Amino acid sequence: MKWVRFWFRSLLIIQLLAAGSVSQAQIDPDRRQIVQVGYDQPLEGRGPLAAYAYFYWNEPSYPWTNTTLRAVIAPTYIDSELGFKDLLGPGTSVGVGITGGGFSDSYAEVRQGNLYEDQSFFGASMGINASIYHTFNPREPGERPTSLMEVPLQFMLRNSFQGAFFSDEKDTSPFFVLPENQPYYNVRTGFRWGGREPLLYPDAAFEISGWYELSERFKPGPYGFAGDRSITASPQLFWGRMLFIRKFTNQIRLEFSITGGGSKDADRFSAYRLGGALPLGAEFPLMIPGYYTQEISATSFALVSGYFQYPITEDGRWEIGVLGAAANVRYLPGFSLGKPWNSGLGGGFSYHSPAGNWHILVGYGYGFNAIRNGEPGGSSIGIAMQYDFLQDKGRIFRRILNNMGPSNWRGLLP
Repeated sequence: MKWVRFWFRSLLIIQLLAAGSVSQAQIDPDRRQIVQVGYDQPLEGRGPLAAYAYFYWNEPSYPWTNTTLRAVIAPTYIDSELGFKDLLGPGTSVGVGITGGGFSDSYAEVRQGNLYEDQSFFGASMGINASIYHTFNPREPGERPTSLMEVPLQFMLRNSFQGAFFSDEKDTSPFFVLPENQPYYNVRTGFRWGGREPLLYPDAAFEISGWYELSERFKPGPYGFAGDRSITASPQLFWGRMLFIRKFTNQIRLEFSITGGGSKDADRFSAYRLGGALPLGAEFPLMIPGYYTQEISATSFALVSGYFQYPITEDGRWEIGVLGAAANVRYLPGFSLGKPWNSGLGGGFSYHSPAGNWHILVGYGYGFNAIRNGEPGGSSIGIAMQYDFLQDKGRIFRRILNNMGPSNWRGLLP
């Protein structure tokens, strides 16, 4: 059972909430069939398992000509939505979706660089949602912006009803009282100018966005050791992001972002979680290299990050990159790391296949203020991979079928 849980955890999706740019603030107009995998391993200390693996499928004009089906499918979780394009008029679409699965609401207690497994527990969830997406300057299908003023400005309003269900894990203390199973209502609204595609390496992206989210918990209250912590009734979050990504004609790639947010009545489940270097592990990844993934719990923060990639081969298939990030945070009470500033620096190599179907990144990160064994400084290594079925055009399946032919079986026979 221990190994079964380990592999399920290794493949769990860190919920994307309709991952990437266009799918969150409008119906994604592009056909996509993409597998994303990421893993981050600390070299000092022991943090929560940091991994994701999922299939991102987006199919316009399916199952009907005016609808788009989007699904993010992981071994233990699914997030899906059926979008009705222009249902309420030109530029105003409606989406309805279902979500649910195991590990989506699991909680790992990390303080001062230590993982407290006796205070960590399993969580699953299921829910439904309905969204309205409005584009103020819609364009014709397939037409791309040619200037900054043609970049779409979008509004989103999403209402969802969820249920979270908690249970002990193997090492959860018998004296630790779990939170009550939690039904809750969630509303999110915001504006986004531009956006980022749900890809590991988009060639270009521009975004300025602002968001507000309110959760109404139906069973708030104390839990833990003699009620030493609690779930708040109505946490509120508000945040924004400015993002720029560009691949230049000399194949140099540059990414820069500023993300900041605040909160009211945040608790362990609703606080901002910063740290790690998993690029597609969340809709708004708050990455700081060298830290455990989501190690920092904050009620407010300001994060600046930059990523630079330089080709080391003429065809651009191999690149070397540098990632840097720094954040000033106001910690959730009880989770202080001492100083408000946390920063990290990382580097690595990436490979892009000639057909553009495979992208692989291997990197190392160092967190300057991460606490490990009572001292500052933490290291980690990670890998991220993307496979695009549409770029491959079915070649991988033809290769598998060819290798299954009788002429290839003979070498396996005595």
